[in-house]
Amino acid sequence: MDEMYAEGRESAKGLLLQVMQSNKPARFTIESLEAAQKEYDDTKAAAEAERAAEVARLRQVEIDAATALEKEKARSAIREAELQAEVKLATARAELEAKLRGEAEERLRNAPTPQQLITKGGGSVCKKRGADGTCV
Repeated sequence: MDEMYAEGRESAKGLLLQVMQSNKPARFTIESLEAAQKEYDDTKAAAEAERAAEVARLRQVEIDAATALEKEKARSAIREAELQAEVKLATARAELEAKLRGEAEERLRNAPTPQQLITKGGGSVCKKRGADGTCV
């Protein structure tokens, strides 16, 4: 216990000496003032550089987020365009099939029946056709 008390007393003496020395009037030289100013300027420049780096990092994060959002929007727009193109293609195919089916049905309706071919002499060569394409 005495040992701890002695250590505390020595520590208190040391602390008191430090306080007393720090309260002495300081003598400054031009060199020490310039060194202190340089240290301050360097510290300030480092802090500003650190702030600028943090701002740049945050901007990059924002840019990356916006870029990711824009990429997703572009992907979505591409998917939408592909779907619309598929719908247009399917519609065009259906319309073409309907048109071809209608033309085939029209040809079948207008084609002579076997009975008509027999009664009209069938297979005879038409020497003159009218404006509507029938034999005259």
